[in-house]
Amino acid sequence: MTLLIDPRTRRRRLGVAAAAAGLLAALLTAGPAAATPDPGDGPAVPEKVSRSDAIETRTAIANGEIPGQDEIVHSDNIEHLI
Repeated sequence: MTLLIDPRTRRRRLGVAAAAAGLLAALLTAGPAAATPDPGDGPAVPEKVSRSDAIETRTAIANGEIPGQDEIVHSDNIEHLI
């Protein structure tokens, strides 16, 4: 029996078909995952701070119980990465 198609051509076509099937499968599986939004990307829901908590926080800052930004940045406990 004589083959009408060269074996190299058959293997090449089989390789192309396998590559196309793999690409199609990758696209079908990656598509829905890429389109799903990340829940962390949305805006945060603002929380209400009670008036008493706000006054307590301002008092703690004024008394030095909560350090300011400059005090934290220039603290000996902070190692700057340059």
